[in-house]
Amino acid sequence: MSNTTINLASALMGSGKTRSMVKGIDDEALYLVAAPKRDLCRDIFSAFKSLRPDVEVEIINADSVSPDGTVLSEAVETIETANEEYEFSESFSTKGSAGRVLILTQTTLANLPPHLLENWTVILDEVPDIQSNLYKNIYSDQFDRMFDETVKMDTKTGELSLEDGMEFKAAERLHKARSAELHHEALVYDGLLHPTSEVTAEPRTGDKYILKSTGYVDYAPIFKAAKEVHVMGNAIRKTLFYLYLEAQGFSFDVSEFTPEFRGYKVPPKMVPLISGDRFSKRMMLTRPDGTESDAFDSSTVGWKLLKDGLDYHAGEPLLVHIYDWMKPFFNEHTYPNVVVIKLDSRGLNRYRDYHRTTHLIHGNAAPVNSQMNQRMLEMMGVDRKAGLKAIRHERLIETISQAMLRTGMRDVQGQTHQTVTVVPTMGLIDDIRENLEIDVEVDTSLLREPPKSIEKTSHSPAKEARRESKRSAKQEKKEKALELLSRGWTVTAAAQEIGKSRKTVQRWATACGR
Repeated sequence: MSNTTINLASALMGSGKTRSMVKGIDDEALYLVAAPKRDLCRDIFSAFKSLRPDVEVEIINADSVSPDGTVLSEAVETIETANEEYEFSESFSTKGSAGRVLILTQTTLANLPPHLLENWTVILDEVPDIQSNLYKNIYSDQFDRMFDETVKMDTKTGELSLEDGMEFKAAERLHKARSAELHHEALVYDGLLHPTSEVTAEPRTGDKYILKSTGYVDYAPIFKAAKEVHVMGNAIRKTLFYLYLEAQGFSFDVSEFTPEFRGYKVPPKMVPLISGDRFSKRMMLTRPDGTESDAFDSSTVGWKLLKDGLDYHAGEPLLVHIYDWMKPFFNEHTYPNVVVIKLDSRGLNRYRDYHRTTHLIHGNAAPVNSQMNQRMLEMMGVDRKAGLKAIRHERLIETISQAMLRTGMRDVQGQTHQTVTVVPTMGLIDDIRENLEIDVEVDTSLLREPPKSIEKTSHSPAKEARRESKRSAKQEKKEKALELLSRGWTVTAAAQEIGKSRKTVQRWATACGR
């Protein structure tokens, strides 16, 4: 029988969802609990040990696996053993002896063979990120060396696929690529081995390709095979994950693990930096005169905004959300009170004595990512407008809300200090107010109008000259290769003569009808 219902424990951060789940499980049943990160898995394991010593609980992740094994293989072996013990106890009515809890990361869960889970209740602690969009630039000759034996390309569409019979070899190469951090190979082979991803190589200037792996993590087979499924998180119905489940035809019910929650005790203070609701990387790189800088430095508006957002807190302990490319700011300024946290702060629970945060993030996708997101939504069968709204919610509203709840605000009724948060725009305040289900105090003392940038009409003369030189050199090689082919040279010989890859010359020849 196929499971078609997802039970939602949708409740605010700090409301006690994990505690409610740990205390509520049946010690005679099989549970698979999956969290997004290893530190969260460890926290859940500790909660079981503390609150439910009557339950057999095991955690499997990269920290626990033997050097000779893999996380997935060990998880499969553990589940198979548990299934045998459970079925034996059912057959011989020895109840109470086979119940257990297995804790995994959500990545491991997504890769499990679904048929193993018919006896298991699957619980996702936190909503998973199901986007699986990656891209990287690669030179064409590098592409040929890496993938010539295993991957074929449609010269018209750029779509990549595995050569016949290469699935096993691709899986082997993927494992090696991940171990050696060979990111181009990992991107291609991982995408080609997942049925919900498509991989393309699009030509770029300078004899380059842009490799794109567009797709999503498909939990539907796991959920349909499981005995029961519960998802715990904040504002679940606003997420892309929820829209995906809806598109897959699942229905929804309230989870028995949903905690009772009376809300937060002290309304936070929010301090916006810019009026309106528009914010972007380009805005941060704009100078006061409207020109745009190539780097995040002291000439940019973003530099000034970040300084204001830090100085506002007057040296108090502070959690900060910024992008990696903004970190040069701290090379020139020393802020011993600042802890820069990762964008995904879920599970970061050691900062409850902090009461202040600053966020200079925008949540916008880069142009390539934006195109890939729209294609991903199409592949998922999710409405484009609703899907993009959900992506923005997860990347921005939920990200800021989760970071705010790393502070003493998480103590709920025990909170003694107001959480004070600097945010990029005035427009964010209503979104965060709604997400936290609490009114907020607003301080507009830092508020200013957004900068106006001057549209770039051309590149610098030096940069344009370099680009033109590269275009000319490429065109000369292309023309020479086509001339050699017209004189009877083979593709291989022509490629060697001009110092380009065979596939590049073949592509030029195909485009010219040769």
